[in-house]
Amino acid sequence: MEFFTNPWVIGIGTGVIVGLILYFVFGIGKSKPKYDQIATVTEEKHRSTSPPVPAEQATSDITPQDIIKYLDSLPPLQKDSAAQHYKGIKVSWLVNLQSGHKLANGKLRLMMTTKGSLRPWIFCEADPEQYPLLRVIKETQSFRVDGKIKQISFSDIELKNCRLSF
Repeated sequence: MEFFTNPWVIGIGTGVIVGLILYFVFGIGKSKPKYDQIATVTEEKHRSTSPPVPAEQATSDITPQDIIKYLDSLPPLQKDSAAQHYKGIKVSWLVNLQSGHKLANGKLRLMMTTKGSLRPWIFCEADPEQYPLLRVIKETQSFRVDGKIKQISFSDIELKNCRLSF
């Protein structure tokens, strides 16, 4: 029995027991999967059967309110720089026509808002010959505008290459 009262035996025995508890209960010391294995599993798990959409054709799900809310959260001297990052993003928004006027080139400059919101203003140009319904559409009637963000300033978002769907 003198063997179990030896300080060396007690120290080594305690260390082994603590090590086993850490290993089995808390998982400390177990090998972790390598990054390559995780990436491969993730890629296989999320692989789609349809081909990926090219970036220039993909439409962002960002809303006009998301953009303005983010820009409003920035210090004043950072807003213009941050707004530049949205240029060229393809969007598709449900809007209501608020106003419009004829430009020198014969097109209409439309001023729109998203349903239930007065901010931000969304602008785009449209050919009245291509969209004759614009002449009689009411403010309460929603339609879809697809385009790319041309610029953002204050609470205005201007789109280019617009297509309207009624």
